[in-house]
Parts: sequence; C-alpha cells; structure tokens
Amino acid sequence: MLGSRILLASLAFVLARGSAIPEAKLLQVDRRQDPPTVGRGVVQNCNTATNRQCWMNGALPPFNANTDSETQWPVTGVEKFYDLHISKKTLSPDGNAKEMLVINGQYPGTLIQAQWGDRLTITVYNDMTDNGTSMHWHGIIQANSTTQDGVNGITECPIAPGKSRRYSFIATQHGTTWYHSHYSGQYGDGIVGTMIIYGPATANYDEDLGTFPITDWYKRNVYQLGIASEAGAPPTADTSLINGTMKVGTVGSYSKTNMVKGKKYRLRLINTSVDNMYQVSLDGHDFEVVAADFVPIKPYNTTWLFIGIGQRYDVIIRANQPTTKYWFRAQVPSGLCGSNTLSAAGNIKAIFSYIANNNTNPATEPTTLPRVAAPTTCADETGLVPQLSKPVPGNQFVFHNNNGENKLTLALSSRPSGNRPGTVNSWRINGSELDVEWSHPTVKYVFDNQISLLAATPNNTIGKNVINLGEGNKWHFFAIQNLFGLPHPIHLHGHDFYILGQFGSQFTEAMVPQLNFVNPMRRDVAMLPASGSLILAFDSNNPGVWLMHCHIAWHVAQGLGLQFIERPSLISRPALQAVDNECKVWDAWYNTTPFKKFDSGLRKEKRDALMGMVLEG
Repeated sequence: MLGSRILLASLAFVLARGSAIPEAKLLQVDRRQDPPTVGRGVVQNCNTATNRQCWMNGALPPFNANTDSETQWPVTGVEKFYDLHISKKTLSPDGNAKEMLVINGQYPGTLIQAQWGDRLTITVYNDMTDNGTSMHWHGIIQANSTTQDGVNGITECPIAPGKSRRYSFIATQHGTTWYHSHYSGQYGDGIVGTMIIYGPATANYDEDLGTFPITDWYKRNVYQLGIASEAGAPPTADTSLINGTMKVGTVGSYSKTNMVKGKKYRLRLINTSVDNMYQVSLDGHDFEVVAADFVPIKPYNTTWLFIGIGQRYDVIIRANQPTTKYWFRAQVPSGLCGSNTLSAAGNIKAIFSYIANNNTNPATEPTTLPRVAAPTTCADETGLVPQLSKPVPGNQFVFHNNNGENKLTLALSSRPSGNRPGTVNSWRINGSELDVEWSHPTVKYVFDNQISLLAATPNNTIGKNVINLGEGNKWHFFAIQNLFGLPHPIHLHGHDFYILGQFGSQFTEAMVPQLNFVNPMRRDVAMLPASGSLILAFDSNNPGVWLMHCHIAWHVAQGLGLQFIERPSLISRPALQAVDNECKVWDAWYNTTPFKKFDSGLRKEKRDALMGMVLEG
C-alpha cells in the first residue's frame, strides 16, 4: 500500500553527507500530485518532454541533470509509504508452476516510486514461517543512514517470521534501481522488485515506459541450486524472464510493450539475475543510453547493450520505424557470462509493437531480425562518460599502502564441507572468505565499541573481511586482482565508486599512467574482467558499514565479499540502538529453529556447516 505525507517545506533544502539528516515534523496527510511542486509554488518542477535536463527551478542551487547528487539533493517534504508482505505462493511466470517467494502476492514485487528528494518509509512484513528475511535497496547510497541498507549480518539482524521492520531513508539520488532480499539467495526465488526515483535526464523523451527487469530463471529453488554450485560449476538457467514473464515452447507468454510512431520513450533496463549477464537489443532500433546505474551520462547510441548483474541502464527509444512488431532480445554472451538453455536457442525475447499494428494483429509474433549479431564479450560498456565531470586526485593514488590492504586478490579455493563428504567451493579475498553473523551484525560491534574484535579471522581463511577506513574524510583506492578466468560483477554499497581502470591482465605499477583520473565513470556495479583487474576509488564521505561483493549469488554465498567501516563515530547511536533491540527479537526466534545458516549468510540459509559469507546486493 502507498500513501504520501506532506511535510513542512517552503524551500528545497541542500544537505551534505557527513552531517546528520534532520527529521521534519509531520503536519498533515495528503496525496501527492505529479509533477510535484515544493513549497506550494515557491519552487516549480520544470521537467517537460522538451526539457528533461531540468528538474527544479527557483531553488538555490537549481536541481538538474548536472547536480552532484553525492553532495546535494532537494528535500521535497514528502514521505511515501509502502507495505511489503513476504510470503510463499505458487506462480507460473514462464508457464511452468513453481513455488516462489513473493512480495504482496506478486512477481516481480510492488513497484516503488518516489520523486528525487522524497523520503521513503517502507515496512517489510515477514509472513513466512520458516525463514528470516531482509530487504536491500540496491544502489541507494543511504546517506547517513547505514542501518537502512538492509544487509542482514552487517547492518541489521534478519526479520524473524511473523515480525516486521520499518526502513526509512531519503531518495538522494534519481534514476532506476531494484530492491531484493539479502537473506541468502531468496531474491532468486522471487523476493525482488523495481524502483523508480523520478528526476532529470540528459536527453529528451515523450513518455516513460517504466522498469524492464531481466533475470535468469530456474525450475529448482535457489537453495537446491546453491548446494549444486558448492561442489562444481554453477547450474545452467532453464530460461529467463523479461518483465516477469516468458514464453517457453507452447506455455507462458512474452512481455508486450506498445509504442506510437513518432514518439520517444524512456525504458529502464535492470539485470536482476543470480548468475546471467546479458547483451540486449531491440530489432530495428538503437538505444540512446542516458544513465548507467544512478549516474546520468552523456548520451550515446548503440545497437546492443551489455548489462551485468545488478546494473541498470536508462535508454531512449525512437519509435521511427515501420508500424509493425519487433523482437526485443536478450542474449547471454559467451566468455563465462553464465549459461542459459533458452539463450542458447536465441529465445529470450519480448515484443514491442507499434499500436496500429498491435490493434489489427494482436495474436501474431514479430518476424524481425537483429541488425547485427550480439557481441560475445562479457565486459562493461566502454566510453561511458558521466554528465557531471568529477576528477579524482591522481596525486593521492598509491598501489600499496603500508599494510597492503588496498590490493585485493580474488581467488577460487576449496575446503572441507563440514557436513558432507568432500569439499566445497570457497571464494576468497586476500585468502579469506566472508562470513557474517546474523545475530551479531557488524554495526553491533560499532555500537559496542568492539571494532577491534573484527580484525581477527579464525584460521585466517574465514572471517568478516573488514577494512576499517577510519574517521577521516579521504580518498581510498583499491586494486582488485582476479586470479581466476571468470568475470565478476562487483557491487559496492553506500557509494558510487570511480572506475579508474579495467584491464584484462593483473595490474602493475607500470600501468598507473593508463588510469583515468580526469572524469572516470561512476556507478555501483562494475565488471572485474576474467584473469584481469579492476581499479576503484571512492571518498569516505558516508559514515557506515558497507558491503562490497560479487553479485553472482553463488559467489557471494561462498565468501566473495568484504566490508568497509567508514567514520564509525558519526554513525547514529539511536539507529544502532534500534538495531540492537531488533536483534533480540531475531535471537528469540532463531534459538528455537532447526534451520541454521549454511553459507556466508548473505545468500541462503544454513543447515549445519559453516560456508563462507557473502551477500547479494
């Protein structure tokens, strides 16, 4: 359910991260009108079909596509409310019945919508009887609100069956994203939904077609698949879903989208998979790409677009072709980008129809062909340029600091399973796989002034993988070296990182001149090349505990992740106390259940064994 509250607001205020976000006084309950005004006419929304770059004029400073949302955002005085109920239900998104985990009885879950600068207050109800859960708001930096990030074992304890948790945060960014459970691999079974934070864009369009999620899909549930992935190669996806549906053989149905010739449409592409990356295209049409994750970019045109797990692209489609039906295509590239039975047959598709043709031939399918074959590379888009230029201080870059912690070496290993014969896969960073405690999240160590206890790791192969960035506001640089011939989508919570370089080989000091410090791409998910390296930077300007991990579900479950503790003295003490109270509720249930954690804690439940820890995010 959705509601809105109008708060006292006569201006659009500007807040900077590093200072606390004030709580406004609730005055009245009202329904918000779109497009919005702030201050009853003092500040006007100026976003129109012919001027999408503008958002609010009359504000000081004005808010538009060039605003640095890392440090400035409007405060609209509006609070949007949503209730999300998590339960089990049998659905048939590809025409084949499967017991799923769903949000508000549907898949994908309820679309969450807000305007840039609104406060979102979302209550998640765990209506399951046998599992905890949590909810992560992917890509939302949670400025000064780390306890709202929704990562069990790090920023909260899980939500126990029959209980609920209230999340509340300001939408300081604008664009397209998604939300999902971070409790093991639950999102692969259906606990996923999409989000739109309405704001400016770097190119004009007439209508917004909304979110367009694409995901891999499996006949078995994620927990069964996770057991299989522990001992060998990841399982092959049986199919994929586009916009929550797919036709497979004679069952199921394709997603259908209508267009009117002569109009320009904004489409919000999201990869919500657990294992598959995609190249996507629309026959006969180019994509004009205007945003990558939450970052507005200088527009460019492309025929095929690569989307890694967790990544989002906002594109504009010009409906300027003959009035017929066209295939939208998604292909899993070669190069260890995942495997998918339906992709191998070229059948991951959706239908885009010009309305005149759709009305006269509603049952026919397109006969169009792609302009060019899909690229086979499993790598990020090249040439992405942020609309707002933000340099990185290259003179502060060091390849190794004194303790060497800014060199992160990623490798695949194995260890005894603990509860079954043989060994299981283990993904390690600097020799250690991540394992978190559901009942003692990292923020609780901060609350109890016990950060020093996080440094030790049992037997040096399994631990909490914590890097304490300290109290200063400074730049941090990390070189991630991939020793395995498999690419990884690396996701950081709490920040958009700056991508200084991506290389197909191990990074060396001789390669420093190749790094981009002038205006590097910023986003929250980037591909770490197979047997290659990814060089990242970010400014420690957001107090909190933040996870960085591979977004392949099997890998995060097997330990491929680490945590940053950032400016802990500035983390809200009342918020930490609230987490402590919630953990007591979780403990009361968890101490009575036979179902225990069996992986890193960030992907699936556990039965007996300790499995390295990682989240999905």
